[in-house]
Amino acid sequence: CPDDGGYNRYIGQRGSECEKPLNEVEILDLFYEQTNGDKWTNPSYSWETGSPACARRGIKCDDSGKVSVIALPSLGLKGPILSEIGHLSSLKTLDLSNNDLTGFVPSDIRFTSLVNLDLRNNRLEGVVPPMLCIKEGVNNNGDTSLSTDFNLVYACDNFMCARGSWSPIGRAALKGEEVDEIHEVGGAGTLQCLPCYDDAAKMYMGRDSCSDVVLGSMHIRMIDIRNAISKTLVALPILVFIVGFSIVIIKRRKTVPIGVDTGYGSGTILPGRKTSRRDLDLTTSGRSLSLASAGEFEDYSDDDWTAADSERGAQRVKEEMIELAPAIHGDKEVI
Repeated sequence: CPDDGGYNRYIGQRGSECEKPLNEVEILDLFYEQTNGDKWTNPSYSWETGSPACARRGIKCDDSGKVSVIALPSLGLKGPILSEIGHLSSLKTLDLSNNDLTGFVPSDIRFTSLVNLDLRNNRLEGVVPPMLCIKEGVNNNGDTSLSTDFNLVYACDNFMCARGSWSPIGRAALKGEEVDEIHEVGGAGTLQCLPCYDDAAKMYMGRDSCSDVVLGSMHIRMIDIRNAISKTLVALPILVFIVGFSIVIIKRRKTVPIGVDTGYGSGTILPGRKTSRRDLDLTTSGRSLSLASAGEFEDYSDDDWTAADSERGAQRVKEEMIELAPAIHGDKEVI
């Protein structure tokens, strides 16, 4: 590549592959175009093409007139994060949180002077670039005065929570750092990314909320709870019907038959009450004979009728009654 002041940083580029060097105004114009600036939700942030960088709302410059802050949260930015931002060498703060940015985090932003990076709540996929994860100074990454645990000091989570996790600020934070919310997990005073299985966290990095329900060590997705409730409401009427039908069947089975179809009639004894002589009728076609009016059955004692309450006693009384039936009804044969 021709002498471009170090604009093209990568080896192996040839002729047409070399990018034309852009100044800060041109980089911001390109960023505005790529993120659908004319559709940002707050019209007061509209940028005029070619206007001075430091005069644009959401942009701040240092004493030398270089762009040091880009703060455009919650403005409905759409599209990818421009890799050319990496050429803003004096940039210290990049806040593009709570927008609708897509694609991947560009590795080139490691070439800036970043101190504060906030990309939470977008639709960014993939992982934090490994070369960015080892950049010291960004969100206190690499500050050994805050922790002696190198797994926390140098961590991609200090830039953004990975997919499938979350924290109240969309990233991890070392102790001693000022954060909006305290959620202490792990080392004392540290803010760690926790597991999350809802759809947003499963797809995108940097989530600052999670709809999971936590029961001890269990994480249950809210969508699974909603689906379970819906299925329960559908199944509830069927369950009520089955239970009610079962109760009816059980009640019917509590009636213990002791009579048999003899051609003359049958009798039943209901459980739960003492059997009396009037509880059992022998019926023929056209007439009936109750035990109370049959002299032949008056010899039964109260003990006999009490015994009829049991299965064995009922069987004995039934057999004796069938034997006496021909004597009562004449010479009809008992079947």
